[in-house]
Amino acid sequence: MHFDRYFLELVSLTKFIDAAKLSNYKDVPDNWLVIITDIANSTIAISEGRYKDVNSLGAAVIAAVRNAIGKEKFPFIFGGDGAILLIPDSHKDEVVEVLKKMKYFALSSFDLDLRIGYGSIRELRKEGCVFKTAKYKFSEYYQQALFRGSGFEEVEKLLKRGLKTAGFCLIEEPIEDIPDLSGFECRWNSVKSHKGFTLALLIKARLRGDRETEIYESIISEIFRIYGSENDFNPVSEKNLNLVFSYKKLKNEIILRGGNSFSRIKYYFKLLALNIAGSFFFNGLLTKKGSHWREYKKGVRQNADYIKMDDMVRMIISSSEEEKKQLVHTLEEFTRKGLIFYGMHISDAALLTCIVDTYEDEHFHLIDASDGGYALAAKELKQKISQGSVEL
Repeated sequence: MHFDRYFLELVSLTKFIDAAKLSNYKDVPDNWLVIITDIANSTIAISEGRYKDVNSLGAAVIAAVRNAIGKEKFPFIFGGDGAILLIPDSHKDEVVEVLKKMKYFALSSFDLDLRIGYGSIRELRKEGCVFKTAKYKFSEYYQQALFRGSGFEEVEKLLKRGLKTAGFCLIEEPIEDIPDLSGFECRWNSVKSHKGFTLALLIKARLRGDRETEIYESIISEIFRIYGSENDFNPVSEKNLNLVFSYKKLKNEIILRGGNSFSRIKYYFKLLALNIAGSFFFNGLLTKKGSHWREYKKGVRQNADYIKMDDMVRMIISSSEEEKKQLVHTLEEFTRKGLIFYGMHISDAALLTCIVDTYEDEHFHLIDASDGGYALAAKELKQKISQGSVEL
């Protein structure tokens, strides 16, 4: 089946400041679907030390949908404990089927309730929702979707309230089968910040329209004033990328891709062998003509989704203590002026979950701060919003 080329044909932005301009976004076609997922009671799971489980399931949905539609490129945003995806409605049947499998798999393998909803862009527009997309170029291979419009926030509210409308459906009946999660990898240790802190930051403008663009341009400019260019606060440092070897740290990939109990043991030893070999190549102890391994860490840094927009600024930032103080001061100033709400979670490392087609260049990496990351930043953001109101 021919895949709609809407997303592929969007002009790529090369400067993140341009993500602030609503004029750079195009309407999502009427014949597309929006899909949203999240983990119910994720903050409880996080308090139990299970944020890696939450994170892995959020990323696994993206891998499952990619495999269901033949690894075609489509817009998505990874949010830590969930994701938002856009796909042509011509792929509705196979995608809904794999999402039902994901719902079953999350509960049976992780004892977590994966909430899933989807809706027709055409029907949701009739209900007043706005959906726009752009894309930002991280590298030649990886171009990150950017979302703007009231529709993304609206479908999140519907999902979390368990509400259906004429344009929005909930997936409530799981299919007791294992989804295809090939390409999903979780083989890196937590990436320690090379500056001391790793921040998960969410910023929501309080105003819509032209003022919204001005606010986002101003706050992004201030962040760059503090930290430098986009590359200067990338939380992935090549020297801090280290493979893991213990069953405990490889557990999530083993569960997601290893099959039944006996197959999981075999899969662990396969991962162990791959990671030992990879470690030798990374450290120059093994060499092979034409090998991609020496370049792979560079590719991980280039293809990590640490800055994006889904109707708010979403960043994972490597920060020093002094930079953090300046950032908080700036955010508080914007807050006092009634321009933004923000939520921030502070840790000392980042989590990487990888989607790999080939190790040469076709791979991208979903990043979050450790110990709660985006989920806890979102909790703080919602608390602040509940004390005020966002003008639409």
